[in-house]
Amino acid sequence: MGVDAQAPVVPRWLVLLADWSNIFAGINLVISFFLIMGAFTFKWFEMAGTVHTVMQVTMCAEGVLWAIAAGSLIKINIITNMAYVAVCQTIICFGGIFFAISGWSDGIPGKVISFRYVLAPDNHALFADACPYYGITCFMVATALSLYSVRGMEK
Repeated sequence: MGVDAQAPVVPRWLVLLADWSNIFAGINLVISFFLIMGAFTFKWFEMAGTVHTVMQVTMCAEGVLWAIAAGSLIKINIITNMAYVAVCQTIICFGGIFFAISGWSDGIPGKVISFRYVLAPDNHALFADACPYYGITCFMVATALSLYSVRGMEK
């Protein structure tokens, strides 16, 4: 008698956690970037007080939510035996952590005026100031790797 192999079952709550975390991360990103745009591009308000606090909280929440979503997707891909995609999501998770650090520490990417500050932050540019560059690099590398993984699919 043979044993029928069953497909692994991913818990529904894990899928929903990944989905909703991604959605709320995107909403937080829009809010924080809207405040940055309103303050610095259109001069609708000053980046101080409540505006600054909301921008900082939403920027940090965005990173935390990306990391939670990626962590959930890592587990989903481990359950479904998709190691390559799990690695890509691990890179995304690190990107989210970098974005959260930047938001929490009020990093200012504009202080990073030279590539050498990205590699070795000093008194002029702190680690939190360089974190957005680390975060976006993680996101771009993971996206490129993910796109590479689907290259053989039917067009």
